[in-house]
Amino acid sequence: MLRLDDEWVWDAWVADDGERYHLFFLKAERALGDPALRHTRATVGHAVSEDLVHWENLGQALGPRESGFDDLAVWTGSVVHDGEQWRMFYTAISSSGHHVFDQRIGSVVSHDLHHWRRHSDTPVLPVDRRWYKTLDLAPPDTTGPDLEGSSETWRDPLVLRDPSGDGWHMLLTARAVGAARNDDGVVAHARSRDLTTWEVGPPLCSPGISGARPFTAEPDLFAAPLVQGRDGGWVILGFRNLEPRGLDGFDICDPIPVGLDAEGYLVAR
Repeated sequence: MLRLDDEWVWDAWVADDGERYHLFFLKAERALGDPALRHTRATVGHAVSEDLVHWENLGQALGPRESGFDDLAVWTGSVVHDGEQWRMFYTAISSSGHHVFDQRIGSVVSHDLHHWRRHSDTPVLPVDRRWYKTLDLAPPDTTGPDLEGSSETWRDPLVLRDPSGDGWHMLLTARAVGAARNDDGVVAHARSRDLTTWEVGPPLCSPGISGARPFTAEPDLFAAPLVQGRDGGWVILGFRNLEPRGLDGFDICDPIPVGLDAEGYLVAR
């Protein structure tokens, strides 16, 4: 388990260099007092492990820039190996006046998985208005209770190599055009041949139609990536979202072995 005494830890993703697992996770200082304040102070931490249980915390790997589309905080992403370098895609929010509501996708590269270099001052790919809702309202009152229509949801990029060798896929959290509030969540899809130029396509699912089921073994588990172990088996690990109950679940749990049942749903082994 990974728990930090002075920082909250939540969403995480993993890269495997063949010798060690590299855990990247969102973190913010507990000195803020209220966990709800963590989202605009989030940075990306980095820890390493040989067994996914015992972690060595290496500190911050990525934080916001002084200016630009990612100058307020950096959020959840994924890491892939690109030839002789690693590439991280991440969610970014800015201080441009829309608080946490205009979300963008950024990209950085590294040779050692800890020191990351930005190579562009612009987001990797914009929201495509043909399929996904965009932030087309005035900056919302972030202290008010009603933020309907104000969130440009375009975050949590998961990048995967095409299994047939035909480039790369990116999956993102998004909202479908024309769907009702709280019933508009979809998985957005984009493709690239070089991890630099991306073509956004229609969502991979339809709003209001979901075959998802809870992971009953750990119903509070949140943002839990799948990781393949050295023995070829699969596990998930994540944080337990206990905040709605006023409890502290801000740590990364030990790996949970998983498999698929007869219907193709993820279950604990």
